[in-house]
Amino acid sequence: MTTSQELIAVQSVIAGDLPVIDDVMATTSSRENVESLEFDDFKLYEDPEFPATPGSVFREGTIPSNVNVEWKRPCEIVEQPYMYGDNFEQSDIMPGNLADCWFLSTCAAVAREPQLIHRIVPPNQLLYGEQYSGIVFARFWRMGQWVTVYFDDRLPVSADGKLLFARSSDKNEFWISLLEKAYAK
Repeated sequence: MTTSQELIAVQSVIAGDLPVIDDVMATTSSRENVESLEFDDFKLYEDPEFPATPGSVFREGTIPSNVNVEWKRPCEIVEQPYMYGDNFEQSDIMPGNLADCWFLSTCAAVAREPQLIHRIVPPNQLLYGEQYSGIVFARFWRMGQWVTVYFDDRLPVSADGKLLFARSSDKNEFWISLLEKAYAK
């Protein structure tokens, strides 16, 4: 059942009345983990709350024996990954092995308005390079407030290096893959 707060939030999104980003709040555990990080030059961030393990991808007891899942960062999948490409088309979003077309179609609808999707997945997050740290974040409007989800950028891939879940038709674009991971977390 939809609560009145959720209805107000949906109406706000439709009307374009989203709160300013200064209102963003992180979940306590995620914020504490990120604020306590001490980045060094040799180790990229690894999310302790959403580890790169089969348990993060499959429910307990449902891990197929024939599936070999590897976790790779965008810069290990392609040479120069980026969050967004230049020209977005709704058909750019390609579903993976999850039955979450409801989520992906919502993302596609929001992404038609760049200023909205950029509030959710800011475009200036680095996926490679000198200042790259391996940490990214996404924002979700939940129960009347923004919630920020911090996570590492490792994504599950098959043995042949293909992303298992949502991806863009542009092999260098990773916003939808990372947003789906943030939602899963």
